[in-house]
Amino acid sequence: MSTLAIQHHIAGILVPFGVTGAVIAVAGALLAAVAFAMRGAEFGGVASAVWVCGAILSAAAGYAGDWAPLIVALAPAPLAAAAFGIRRALAARVPLPTLVPVDTATTPLPA
Repeated sequence: MSTLAIQHHIAGILVPFGVTGAVIAVAGALLAAVAFAMRGAEFGGVASAVWVCGAILSAAAGYAGDWAPLIVALAPAPLAAAAFGIRRALAARVPLPTLVPVDTATTPLPA
């Protein structure tokens, strides 16, 4: 088997890996945008890590010359950052309600 035939077989395997990575990256970026917009830094960090892993996996399709999965995987990053920036701008204008602690020793609990 020649080297070209091996490269052809490997390319056939890596393109589906790249497409799967692009799907994972888009899902991670959307989850990160929602998490950061809701002020969930811990979950946003995990979702960002999922996005990065999916973007790296989508680069596998570049072995076969198919760069579309990588472009699709990298496209949601500016959108997630914009959603985070919009949320920060809105939060600066409208403060979140503060919770008032309730003393359960003197206040009866509802039945």
